[in-house]
Amino acid sequence: MMDFEATLPNATFPEEGDSRKLEQQQQFEDFMQEKYSPEIVKVFAANPEVYQAHYALWREVEQEKVDELTGLRKGKELKRDINTWVGESFTEAGFDLEQAEPKKIIEFLKTTEDQEKLKNTSILVGDIAYLSLANKFGHEMGDKLLQQIGGTALEEMEAQRGKVVFRKLTGGDELCGVAHNSPPSEVNEVIASLQDRVRGITTEGKNKELATALWGLPPHVDFGMSSMSDAFKTVRKFLESGGTVPPGRRAKAFTDAGFAVADRRVTINKAMVRLDELCEIKRKDHGKASADKIFNKVAACLLKGGRDPSPEQLDEWSGLTPEERRPLFVEHLKRTLDKEVASDLEQFAKQFADESLQTPS
Repeated sequence: MMDFEATLPNATFPEEGDSRKLEQQQQFEDFMQEKYSPEIVKVFAANPEVYQAHYALWREVEQEKVDELTGLRKGKELKRDINTWVGESFTEAGFDLEQAEPKKIIEFLKTTEDQEKLKNTSILVGDIAYLSLANKFGHEMGDKLLQQIGGTALEEMEAQRGKVVFRKLTGGDELCGVAHNSPPSEVNEVIASLQDRVRGITTEGKNKELATALWGLPPHVDFGMSSMSDAFKTVRKFLESGGTVPPGRRAKAFTDAGFAVADRRVTINKAMVRLDELCEIKRKDHGKASADKIFNKVAACLLKGGRDPSPEQLDEWSGLTPEERRPLFVEHLKRTLDKEVASDLEQFAKQFADESLQTPS
């Protein structure tokens, strides 16, 4: 591959924040190398003004792909990239995914779904917590929460050099991400690091107005993760049950399956975190009147995510340690979650003990 910086020694990029500059430089370099021959690139090298004009036009187009509030690129493009990756994976294996009969696809998936390549490629879905709580102080406060978390995700991507790529999904409060060539344990470390950074948004006196709007709850992003191995198994089970996916949409089916599994796991992780938070508010020695006031202010935000436990359940659970209450949370969620979501509970119940992460591996 051509050394782009050496080829264009006089080219300079506009000043940006470090993380955005790093990402945009790499994206533009990739674009130039893919679109133009070495000879054309040399023409740009000899004409820096032409190069800068081309960069400006490219950046204008690229800005339309960026979420205005968070500064993160939009997730739609990421989904297309995963679709392409799935299709190329089948092509490299010499299997015609789009033309194969469902029986042949099932047989192929059984022999490939546990490959390390698939286990080490992950889709993530993240749910930004407490946005509705912040919005009660005005949408500008909710916007501030999104801006702060988006900037933090950009910092994390720069710090870990793209091991996990974070994007913003359409809608108010969801992120997504993808990791290639990284075992789940390493992806979990990145998520834990991001969550630590997010918690730090309102510590040490920073963002006091936002801290007030959140009633002292630390900013948080709940994550769920699905390996592509999980996605392949999900599609196989769907086909075995008699489901069909028409040609032309089959690569997308694997992407959709990965996002669906990750989304189910977000629901579980979010519920466990919210139940813990409700119990901690109940048990902290705020004084009864103060505790009731705080609880009533944040309850609507937390109860729904915790699948609406009863007051009696919360009173019982708040008297227990986190380790003692966790099995009771699992039983509560088995009764209240959709059957499809609840099916993941047993598989991941043991991993809920890691309170610093709350993300299945």
